[in-house]
Amino acid sequence: MPRMGGDTVRRPGRAIVVARGKRVVAYAEFDAQDGHCTVSEVGGSPDGYPALTRRIRQIATGVGAVRI
Repeated sequence: MPRMGGDTVRRPGRAIVVARGKRVVAYAEFDAQDGHCTVSEVGGSPDGYPALTRRIRQIATGVGAVRI
């Protein structure tokens, strides 16, 4: 896992899930804190990637990250 900063402690991953009905279309595992946003896993159908990208961008902006 990439380092997020000298004094940043890695937390257990959080996940975003894109679903259509009861079917999972795509997901991403990430950690975002203190100006850093790291995505460690993405999976599923590319159809769900735009929704994942929008949400991850919102989360990263919320913690002050300028790069994901």
